[in-house]
Amino acid sequence: MKDALHPAHEPTPDPIEGMINDEQELAEWLGVEKPERIGKALFKATRCGICYQPDGRGVVVAGYAEGADAECDPHRLDYPFAGDAFDEACQCADDEGVQMWDEWNPQD
Repeated sequence: MKDALHPAHEPTPDPIEGMINDEQELAEWLGVEKPERIGKALFKATRCGICYQPDGRGVVVAGYAEGADAECDPHRLDYPFAGDAFDEACQCADDEGVQMWDEWNPQD
């Protein structure tokens, strides 16, 4: 009877050693004081200023090209993920933002 009144909840997966399991671990891995500062740190550390959005299941990064009427494709990483996978997604996002900026802002 108790099971009918209190349906089973999905068990929380155990953290995977060596993987980034949440935003706090990502902040620690990046050397950022608080998770709330990850976006600003990534924006400042990249050539185009990538965008960062956490959503509870993982994170999304995307390139940014000021003045462009188009958007760069998002790169989604669901927890848990490897730090190298995050670095690669950030590098791709930054490269795409730089490429789009160059296309929308031709040099004479």
